[in-house]
Amino acid sequence: MTFWALLILILLLSALVAYLGDRVAKWAGKRHYRLLGLRPRQTATLVAVFTGVGIALFSYLGFLLVFREARETILEAEAVRQERDRLKEEREALLRAKEALEAESARALAEVTALREDRKELARALGEAEALRRRLEAEVAAWKGKGKGLRPSWGKGKGPWGRRKGSSGKGAKP
Repeated sequence: MTFWALLILILLLSALVAYLGDRVAKWAGKRHYRLLGLRPRQTATLVAVFTGVGIALFSYLGFLLVFREARETILEAEAVRQERDRLKEEREALLRAKEALEAESARALAEVTALREDRKELARALGEAEALRRRLEAEVAAWKGKGKGLRPSWGKGKGPWGRRKGSSGKGAKP
């Protein structure tokens, strides 16, 4: 059944119960029945109240009989509430975890950026060091080429500092 068909059914059922309740209340009032020791007018009011309760009860039962899913949902409302609360807590925990991961990601990104800057600086320094090494190797090669025909400037028996080998340098003659 569709929603509108159910709504029309409930309205018709409610109207029927209300009409019958009113007829019973009038009948009880005209006959001057006394229910539970009440006066006839109060008895008619009590019958009208019970009729209203019957309308609500029959509407609710009709709704439950027609819509199986609604009946199951209403009967399982507490379980649904508990599941909803559990899911809310899980959602909050996931949001907190997400925020923590985003903070960690931002920190890691900043660290990666700093490391990239360091790498660029080190690459620049390495390039400078390589250029210096090549220049120095070229100078060493040039000096080696110039020094092949040269002899040491110190004479026989003298070390590179102008002293005789084996002397302490005190009182020694050059």
